[in-house]
Amino acid sequence: MPLRSGAVARTPGQPLPSPSPTGAGTYSFRFTVGTELPHPLGHLAGQVEIDSVCIGVRNCRNHVIVTEAKRGPFDSIAKHKLAYAVWAVRSNIPDDIPIIAVYLRVTDTEQGLEFNVAECSIDDGRAGVPSLHAIEAIRHRRLRLRSPGA
Repeated sequence: MPLRSGAVARTPGQPLPSPSPTGAGTYSFRFTVGTELPHPLGHLAGQVEIDSVCIGVRNCRNHVIVTEAKRGPFDSIAKHKLAYAVWAVRSNIPDDIPIIAVYLRVTDTEQGLEFNVAECSIDDGRAGVPSLHAIEAIRHRRLRLRSPGA
């Protein structure tokens, strides 16, 4: 949808990519895993699942929001899955539009559903080869949706 609406840039003269109905696609990008292994690794034409990409407004400015969503107990953030989704879409996003990376974990509880939403800082790779090591949660919010009768 963002590509078709023109909200996300594409190279003039190139055909408009068709979004996958499953949210998965094949993408190539390079990244490092931290200071211990500073040499870039390649993710070459590998499958990446992208749960959600949308446009949002923060402080009167457009942002692209990339979300990785999981269901089950909230114990840790699958940093590589969120990073891969961001790195897969970043080449289609103009440099002047910031990317917000969000990790969502939905957990069933006796009272209903619990939504853990973590906004993460992430090196999106616009300034060079991004690092998986640089991802960290900067905001977290827990929201509860009670089931009827709970």
